[in-house]
Amino acid sequence: MINKEKTCSKKISNLLQNLAEKDAILLSKESEFSLFFSVLQSGIPFHPGWFAGAMLSITKTHCLTLTKSETGNIKLAFTRKKKTSSSLLLGTGQGLESKLLYRGSVDFLSIMPFEENIILSIYKIKS
Repeated sequence: MINKEKTCSKKISNLLQNLAEKDAILLSKESEFSLFFSVLQSGIPFHPGWFAGAMLSITKTHCLTLTKSETGNIKLAFTRKKKTSSSLLLGTGQGLESKLLYRGSVDFLSIMPFEENIILSIYKIKS
């Protein structure tokens, strides 16, 4: 039974004492930064324009694993991972982009058609 302690260190100590052999406690933290940039030439509906984009993602993960051995000793393992990924996207659109912020012929902010949003969602799920 776990006692109701006030401090985090006492709670972890109590958890470790009551941990079964070969069981583990995993504490982890993940931070991510993503950047997306695109250039497009929008067309009119059913007269497609073109689309080019780049995506960059940096993910940092810190994990602390506390494991109880058969002898009752506590093993501590700390891992730190950094993952960088990038992608280039090329495609055509249907000319259904919505301009939200533009000046002259330059669009600073647009809503992309359905297909580009699916591509970005799949990229996010895979990484």
